Amino acid sequence: MNLTPAVFPTEKLKIALAQCSSIDGNIEENVNRAYEMIEEAGKEHADIIMFPEKYLTGYVPEIVESNFTEYTLSINDARIDKLRQACKKYGIWSIIGTL
Repeated sequence: MNLTPAVFPTEKLKIALAQCSSIDGNIEENVNRAYEMIEEAGKEHADIIMFPEKYLTGYVPEIVESNFTEYTLSINDARIDKLRQACKKYGIWSIIGTL
């Protein structure tokens, strides 16, 4: 067995935690709010920002069940392009919960 030695980061990692509430079922508004928080964290030179679980879609399963296509997101969903652009602009990674 050939084991590779562990490699540890040599620089500090600045992590921003978004302590926020979303609006259940309002993906557009949640994206707008997330954009503002990504922008703020980016201006503070954070490397990563992490949002609560299900932040973009909300926490009410009945809303999702009422229209799965409208109230869920896929990896290539155009509704989150704004967030991709913000991350790219500020050189930050984001972890955003969704269904």
